[in-house]
Amino acid sequence: MVSVQLVTFAILLSLLVPVVVAVRGTLGPQILLLVPVCACLFAFVLGLGLAASVLHAYFRDVEPILAAALLPWFFLTPIFFRVEDLPGLSSHRWAEALLEWVNPVAPFIEAVRAVLYDGAVPGWDVLLYVAVAAALALATGRALFVRMERELAVVL
Repeated sequence: MVSVQLVTFAILLSLLVPVVVAVRGTLGPQILLLVPVCACLFAFVLGLGLAASVLHAYFRDVEPILAAALLPWFFLTPIFFRVEDLPGLSSHRWAEALLEWVNPVAPFIEAVRAVLYDGAVPGWDVLLYVAVAAALALATGRALFVRMERELAVVL
């Protein structure tokens, strides 16, 4: 499922990049950062998917809990808005930090947005977070899946 969505994401990005280049009028070298950021996003989602799939096989309550958690997570992820554009957050740094760093997907979105829309290299803190979060999620998801996969046929 994650690989299918990667293909869809790649097709959409291939349609978006020429539009961004036409609007911005230039194609900078920072656009090359889109490939490793998207690869890290893929690894992050794959790791979470592996963990969720094996946990769902063992515990049937994972699906409704995950569905209930993903809905507010979607609306708190700054996809259609920038955190700094929200009114009243300038006086509440804790709320800004919550939306930017507690949400594990927000730095990925910020990195893609910086490359595509701003034509800039994301901050080193964002790039470091993206790489570490991807490696950690993939390693954890794979380890959990490998540990529990022997008993999947018995559970199912």
